[in-house]
Amino acid sequence: MRLWVISDLHLEVGRSFEFAVPTGADVIACAGDVTTRGVARGIQLLASRFGDQRVVFIAGNHDYWGAALQSGISDARQVAERYPSINFLENECMV
Repeated sequence: MRLWVISDLHLEVGRSFEFAVPTGADVIACAGDVTTRGVARGIQLLASRFGDQRVVFIAGNHDYWGAALQSGISDARQVAERYPSINFLENECMV
């Protein structure tokens, strides 16, 4: 299995994320800090950018910035259900 590991995108500061997924990557592993606008928003951004590509997302400390931890996790799980290609993990693992 080939992973493409990304992190610390911080898209809230106006950065564009236009990198192409490397040829042969089976899974994108996003190791947090997509945006300080919330975990749910990070999931939406990843889904809009990567479409049907499999993404495993583990939120970073900045993804939770300014949000209550438990409600942020709950909101993220609800949003992630809308995107079957996104796997949001919080104190979990997947095989």
